[in-house]
Amino acid sequence: MAIGAKLERIFLRICKPSRRREPENHSQHGESTASKDKEDHQAISAALTGPSNNLCDECSKLDFRSMLEEETPEQAMGTLSDHLHARCPFCHLISEAIRRHWGPEWNSSRLCSESDPIPKLFIQSRSPVATTEHGYIEYPEPRLLLALDVAPPGFSENRPVIREVDRVKDRHMIAEIESLPGEYSKCGPQDAHLIPRREVGSSVDYDLVKRWLRDCKRHSHTQKAGDRMVRGAIDTGLFNSRCGFRLIDVEDECLVLRKEPCAFAALSYVWGRLPTILHPIEGSDEVPILLTTEDNLERLSTPKGLSASSVADMGDFRLPQTVIDAMEVARRIGKRYLWIDTLCIVQDDREDKAFLIGAMDDVYDVASVTFIAASGANANTGLRGVSPRRGRPMDSMTIIDDGVTEHLSLSPPSLGEEVRNSVWNTRGWAFQEQALSQRCLYFTDEEVFFNCLQLQWREAYALESTGERTDVRVRTGPPWWNRKLRKDPDPTPYHYLGDLTGTLTVEDYQAAVQDYSRKTLSYPEDVLLAFEGVFNRFSKGAHTGELSLQQTQGIPVDHLHQALLWFPSDEATIRQCSEEVDKHFSSWSWASWDGPIEFVFADSMWLSRNITQAPLKKIPIHVLIPCWYYGATERKFYSQDIWQAASEDPETAKENLRRSSLVSKTYAKKHTGVDMDMLLARARRGDHQELQVGELGFVGAYLDAGDASLSATKSGGDSDDADGSGRVSVLEIGPHRGEFRFDQGWGEVDEYVAVVTSDTITKPPDTQSILLGLAAQGGVSKRVGIGWVYYSKESDAPLPSWKYKLFRIG
Repeated sequence: MAIGAKLERIFLRICKPSRRREPENHSQHGESTASKDKEDHQAISAALTGPSNNLCDECSKLDFRSMLEEETPEQAMGTLSDHLHARCPFCHLISEAIRRHWGPEWNSSRLCSESDPIPKLFIQSRSPVATTEHGYIEYPEPRLLLALDVAPPGFSENRPVIREVDRVKDRHMIAEIESLPGEYSKCGPQDAHLIPRREVGSSVDYDLVKRWLRDCKRHSHTQKAGDRMVRGAIDTGLFNSRCGFRLIDVEDECLVLRKEPCAFAALSYVWGRLPTILHPIEGSDEVPILLTTEDNLERLSTPKGLSASSVADMGDFRLPQTVIDAMEVARRIGKRYLWIDTLCIVQDDREDKAFLIGAMDDVYDVASVTFIAASGANANTGLRGVSPRRGRPMDSMTIIDDGVTEHLSLSPPSLGEEVRNSVWNTRGWAFQEQALSQRCLYFTDEEVFFNCLQLQWREAYALESTGERTDVRVRTGPPWWNRKLRKDPDPTPYHYLGDLTGTLTVEDYQAAVQDYSRKTLSYPEDVLLAFEGVFNRFSKGAHTGELSLQQTQGIPVDHLHQALLWFPSDEATIRQCSEEVDKHFSSWSWASWDGPIEFVFADSMWLSRNITQAPLKKIPIHVLIPCWYYGATERKFYSQDIWQAASEDPETAKENLRRSSLVSKTYAKKHTGVDMDMLLARARRGDHQELQVGELGFVGAYLDAGDASLSATKSGGDSDDADGSGRVSVLEIGPHRGEFRFDQGWGEVDEYVAVVTSDTITKPPDTQSILLGLAAQGGVSKRVGIGWVYYSKESDAPLPSWKYKLFRIG
């Protein structure tokens, strides 16, 4: 048999999707199978690394040397079926890339056989590095990017929309491939590359982790946190309230109460459906997990109370592997104290539970580091690298291109890719645990990452030397196909919301809700509880502190005028809570929906950037609702300081506020026809009716349904929505034209309420307003959708005839 045919047979047998590797055993059959596999792989390896030009005819058409020396534009590689040659190392890399990206049961052959038409393959090269020298930016050491024109089954980015990336519908990245130096020292990476690769072993490199934490102490955010602690700006109520703050002492292996602030680590992990001593699963053979309860608290607080022998003596209980591994990591990196929810909260003590759930923002913000178990589906998985892992060996394929040898290797996935593919990332409660931590250690399947406010490090690349350099910028997020993009649009899944400097914005809040709404909750009614820590960070203003989570429905008062402008994605559904739980979520809050939430002034696939980027371009947003009223309080809350100044004491108001209010009044009247003086007069009277908790009241300018028309057939418009969902309709208000998006398919709108207005970012600008669509139901309105309208530029076009009244939305 010819060597080509033999290798083709071996290659197809190895890649055949029905083939599964059997567990190792000592039977004669097992030994012969393993021996045969070894011979097969040796045969392929011998052919692929031979001294001759070992690329197939199709791959030989690619100029690898040029693509690896400088960035090159996209070029078509033909169909995937053109790249099934067993002797070709690049064909092998393509198949391996498909296996990694699509799943272990996939390869090139299977994808070709199950696709109609056969997928097309594309390649380009782009650098993950930008260097600056003498004012010029260069992009050295490009990597090869491979893409198919089809996506894997059930594909989802599981992140907020990145318009420049997501508009590319027919290029789905399957691999980033880098060129490695021929030889690597076992002691570490060579300096051949700006971001040298290094081998990741089967165990965590604790010395490296300790170096990361040590170096982070020199970062400005760490110093600011220390200054806040000295000034007493950090809430130390965790330690000095009640009887102290309960932690695990990993040296004495027991629970302790600390009354003075101390350094501690925290754990964020997936619990999964595991039986516990409080909630056993009927019919399960698994040993229940130990939790702290009022009955065992005293014993677990005794030295060695959490040791393996002590837990075994307590009965048929156990600690899950993730908890055991977290205690080991804390010991190995020199952190004596550790916080884990199941042990540090007394699970059957309602008061203890309520206090700590409400203080999650402080628990994770004050923690020195948070261990994130981003691998596995439950607490039995452990932290990979403490528990066994494969690591990331320096595997590469050798190719010979016009006599030049290249060692090509699939680049390890980014932190974003690893995290977003994890079960942990789907967990609603995990969102605030990450977002409120000042520094995180992510234990992914085969590698540990470190992320703090300033930078990101990882085991697979020696990034430590580039972290402090201003002339080198390294992409830490996944690669993207759009060549117009240069700034990393998705550098990390970590976005700190602890607000060390008081600079959290409404854009930060919108991004938090977009990310959080993509998570799942075992109990849908927990949607606000699991967000409470983040909400607290956006509600630190003294004038808003009196309002509860239920009154505000999770939307901070200071940002309500913009955060109210949300809309559910097509896959979102009305939140359904269990019948036993009396929970109500108001129609004006995003919390009433289960699924991804988008915002008017954030990237989406519906609205044009002419509208959404107005705040980003520093275009003034004029708020057309002066103040808000909440249930169970008589107090009014002004949407902006300018309206408080104009309403309460315009004569003594600061000059800048008086001037700004005049600008907004003039703009609203001239460009939209809304009379702000009339709205302010109603607000001064304060004649709002009593509201129930969860209801929102305000005086607003509105149009009746008869003043506007909706066309079910969308024609034209300024958006990119083409999903055929039936939610988006053409909105016409006389000569003024826009779009309206129903929250739930086509429906009836009784009133359109003007919330904000501004210029678009175009030159010359259009004037646009954002409108809430309401349906009246027995004196309490319900939100049914949201829309926008551009005002006609025709000089004789009449402005809308607005009416004014008090609204009550539930």
